[in-house]
Amino acid sequence: MATKSFLENFAQGLRDQDRSDNTVLGYLTDVKDFQRWFVQTNGENFSLPALTPTDIREYRQHLWTVRKLSPNTVNRRLASLSALTTWGITQEQIKVDPMSNIKYIKQVRVAKCRWLDKKGRFALQRVIEKELQESSRLPHRRSLWRQRDAVLVTLMLNTGLRVAEVAALDVSDVELNPRSGRVKVRGKGNKARVVPLNAEAREKLQMWLAAHPTTETFALFVSQMLTRVTTRTVERVVTEYGYMARLEHLTPHALRHTFAKALVDRGVPIDQVAKLLGHSNLNTTRIYTEPNERDLEKAVNMLVES
Repeated sequence: MATKSFLENFAQGLRDQDRSDNTVLGYLTDVKDFQRWFVQTNGENFSLPALTPTDIREYRQHLWTVRKLSPNTVNRRLASLSALTTWGITQEQIKVDPMSNIKYIKQVRVAKCRWLDKKGRFALQRVIEKELQESSRLPHRRSLWRQRDAVLVTLMLNTGLRVAEVAALDVSDVELNPRSGRVKVRGKGNKARVVPLNAEAREKLQMWLAAHPTTETFALFVSQMLTRVTTRTVERVVTEYGYMARLEHLTPHALRHTFAKALVDRGVPIDQVAKLLGHSNLNTTRIYTEPNERDLEKAVNMLVES
């Protein structure tokens, strides 16, 4: 199989899994780097059947000790190879996954993003709009899932819903009117609440509902198999959007925290914030009122401005 055809088939396999163009490009770049190393080291062209666990271990060692790449970068390269070998098994090019017993590089735990500031939120919104614009130029099937991801992230950013709450939403839970809207949420302990929708969330949801594929599950967000999305899919989508917006370690909870922090910063009473988030204990909500370094700097500067 020619290298070009091999990579094209792998790329198409990734797109069939709803991977974004940026993610596909990242995987292809990593695989090409491995191919170059494989040819230089073994003196033969790369092919999946020829790939062994020893090759992967030596490549990992090369990245870590010779090129001195960070643990995060090495592990990303290994993850790309894992995607490649998984695809190879589905295509029946290999029977045993050479990545199955490969260990990743241990790394120091990095603090996850707590919430987005205005700059970070703007960067994320810019990616959302870009993805929606690009989706309009794609074939219907690919456009559909790009729209889904953009709307999903928009909804989480503007409602503060938990991962499980987003995945559990049905089409019937959304109520849209010209100047208002709301979503019925089933929260922790099966406690129901209603969260109003702002103009940005209403616009994106209206777009998604117009394109929504007919399913028997009645789920608001569905997979390519037309089944309800899993919480893992929601987490993956948020992570990919963080990558595209250059927001490291973005998580669904960071979007929830961003929603809550924005309300607190605008003077919304804490009991109202608690109700929107589905908190039964105000002490839980007070976590979001904890000032950060920028808040403290702003407070001190007010003395000079007054």
